[in-house]
Amino acid sequence: PSSSTQTINSAVNYQEFKKFRNAIQYCLCISITGFLFGYDIGTIGGLVNLPSFKQKFGDDRTIESLPSFKRNTLGIIIGSFSISAAFGGLFLSSFADKIGRRFVLIIAMILYILGDFVISLSSQWYFVLIGRFLNGSGIGCSSSVSPMFISELAPAKLRGTLVSALQFLTTLGILTGSFVIFFCKNLQGTNQFLVPLYIGFGAGIFSIGLLLTVLESPVYLVKSNNLEDARCAIAYLNHITLDHWYVEHCMTEIKSRFREKIEDLQNTYQQQKGHSIKAKGYSYHEDNLLPYAICGIILMSLQQFTGINYFFFYGTSIFGSAGIDDPYLTSIILAAVNFIFSTIALLLVDKFKRRFLLFLGSAIMFSCMISFSSIGTFALSKSSGEQNSFPGIVMIIFTCIFIAAFTLSWGPLSYVVVSEVFPSKFQSKGTSISTTANWVSNFLVSFCTPFITEKIGFSYGYAFAFSLCLSMLFVWFYIPETK
Repeated sequence: PSSSTQTINSAVNYQEFKKFRNAIQYCLCISITGFLFGYDIGTIGGLVNLPSFKQKFGDDRTIESLPSFKRNTLGIIIGSFSISAAFGGLFLSSFADKIGRRFVLIIAMILYILGDFVISLSSQWYFVLIGRFLNGSGIGCSSSVSPMFISELAPAKLRGTLVSALQFLTTLGILTGSFVIFFCKNLQGTNQFLVPLYIGFGAGIFSIGLLLTVLESPVYLVKSNNLEDARCAIAYLNHITLDHWYVEHCMTEIKSRFREKIEDLQNTYQQQKGHSIKAKGYSYHEDNLLPYAICGIILMSLQQFTGINYFFFYGTSIFGSAGIDDPYLTSIILAAVNFIFSTIALLLVDKFKRRFLLFLGSAIMFSCMISFSSIGTFALSKSSGEQNSFPGIVMIIFTCIFIAAFTLSWGPLSYVVVSEVFPSKFQSKGTSISTTANWVSNFLVSFCTPFITEKIGFSYGYAFAFSLCLSMLFVWFYIPETK
């Protein structure tokens, strides 16, 4: 009996996949934008440490034979990506409601490609800064628009999984970037840092090719009054005919999202006004954007203040100072853990409640960060001028557990919750505001880390542990269940 039940379930799953294969295909094409974000994370920390990159752009030449970067220059080069991404997420993404989701994403990918092109031709570090600004603007825009676009194309029962695919492709990009840097460190001359840029350039062109095949969002088509195109899109996404009842059902549902702008739905608006969702410590009312915006801003800020990019942006430097012989190899290990658990996250994200996974993830990351910081602060003893590498290995283990917990919780679910928590009439604006907060927080971490670690070393991790403690309280009292 169990065998026949499994066969029936497999058949049902296959039928669901067959029914929604067009929507799944398009959502995966959109998710490729996440790959570029991940690729940048996976390459930038190693790129700025490559000898050829420091030789060409380093502005600290106090030691003539070994050029390097001043702390503020290093922070600006890495952090400029995040602050420009905030600009892209807040301003460029607003055009998604004016010219369409797909076209805005294509423009975002063009900006990313231009950024790599500028860096490859640069002769001074401040030209690299311009390229990083273009990179960040494109990725910031896509990180705001892509989750919204996917949530509008995906069937409800697969929405969490398909939005999480964006995080999955991001982790694949991180892993790919780490491998690229690992192999390119053995190249000679400027090819050592140019090859990673050329690969990013090619990935950007490939993503544009995929985006050109994607249908425009039915939500945008209805909003722009292209009703017939919207019906065709719904039919194609659900693999049904135009006269199927579900097409009109979806059209009615989408129109209701903009009921305050549609005359024949004014009565419905008055009846439904005041609808709310509840968390343990707060009720969110549908007609008030501010509480939702505050929720989204805090949620996306806390995602960065977990400390995840402390490891990905500065992992090469962190574990080099912890006595690890090949910190480039350590970056690959961390990226591989990230990728493996992202695969698992795709299977788990719709199986458990959002709040449960967020709270559990915070608790595990808190324990790991406390352990990591304590070992780095008290156990990395120096004897005869040499560091003991064993504590460094234990620190890597705790970092791997930390990354696994993040990837199963805050990594994908912060984006999923933001895409689900806002009422439809606030979704575009709310998503942009929340994503911008994420990028600003990212900038603060990436820019401040070189200065803080120079002063207090591994004790910096206690600040992230405190933030993780706050995140548990925030999830428990103020995050509504959106599943």
